[in-house]
Amino acid sequence: MIEDRDILIASIALSFGENRIVTRNIKHFERIDEIEVVSY
Repeated sequence: MIEDRDILIASIALSFGENRIVTRNIKHFERIDEIEVVSY
C-alpha cells in the first residue's frame, strides 16, 4: 500500500507539472506510473 503522505507528495508534484521525485523511498513511488523516481 502507498502511504497517504506519499500520495499527497506525488499529487502535489504532478499538479505543478513535475513528474520526477528524488527520494530514498523508491518502493512506494515506483508504483505511480506518472512519476519518475530518482534515488539518492
